[in-house]
Amino acid sequence: YRSDLLDKPAILVVTKMDSKGAERTFESLREDLNNFDRLLENSSSQLDSDILPASRITFSDVVPVSAKFSPKTVDYLKWRVRDVIDYHELEKAREAEAVLEADLDRTLADKTNIF
Repeated sequence: YRSDLLDKPAILVVTKMDSKGAERTFESLREDLNNFDRLLENSSSQLDSDILPASRITFSDVVPVSAKFSPKTVDYLKWRVRDVIDYHELEKAREAEAVLEADLDRTLADKTNIF
């Protein structure tokens, strides 16, 4: 376990979507994930505080996959992984650009106040 992994982009892949009742289970899981904070709050009094997470992972997407009957879902998963990686790399680049612009603005402001 490495806590720094909680800050990395993540996709939850739900497999075996060809199983009986999988769609209903998937929708229930998606609903639980969307309401996780509320669910945790409601059950925290029943749980030992030692097992409660200090922080939790946030999924960029939840992708259902049925490799057996729908190979297109595997292709979709590949596309989503690439998309999530690209999105987060672009966000990192924008953050770095903002830091550089702020540094440049401070440097120029300091140089213009020489006299």
